[in-house]
Amino acid sequence: MKKPLHSIFGKTYSGFTKRTCFVLMPFRKPWSAGTLAAIRSALNPYGVVCRRADEQRGHIIVDDIWRSINTSEVIVVDVTSNNGNVFYELGIAHALDKTVLFICQSTDDIVFDVNRFRHIMYRPGKRGWANLGRDIVATLLDNKVLAVPLPERLRVEKPSVKLAEGIRAFSGVWSGTWRGDKPGALPHYLVVERI
Repeated sequence: MKKPLHSIFGKTYSGFTKRTCFVLMPFRKPWSAGTLAAIRSALNPYGVVCRRADEQRGHIIVDDIWRSINTSEVIVVDVTSNNGNVFYELGIAHALDKTVLFICQSTDDIVFDVNRFRHIMYRPGKRGWANLGRDIVATLLDNKVLAVPLPERLRVEKPSVKLAEGIRAFSGVWSGTWRGDKPGALPHYLVVERI
């Protein structure tokens, strides 16, 4: 079946690519690069690839934005400074029923139409960006958008057991490096993953 065309954007996309994040934010603010780096740094250990519209290389930026919003699993939107482009893109994400995570530097930037949503507040700077990354990961884990990353190597000794709808557990041995620790092995390690 041929996918329908959107009257403004053209091709429509169905579904999303797992572990992808599209970041909606102003590009040229002094804090933009640091904020984007903090988001990437926080989500990278979970295998999440983060993109921003100015990094796309298509001929028409709105087409890149449309495709990226459609195909991303989660949208992080920074409403700091009330950027009109960010709110336009946010409207697209909401119309497509995407998982949206709001971040902001000041409650003064939270306009009426989005004040009912939870916003992660942050301050630019080393400590603020570290806290932002931690809060983004915690929120996405709590909302079951992220799962704890699997170790580098895992030998499964017993077959998987279905614990609940969408959750599977394995018993086995893990070896490798876990979040920067020294390499080693851990027998009888239980791994739970979403399926």
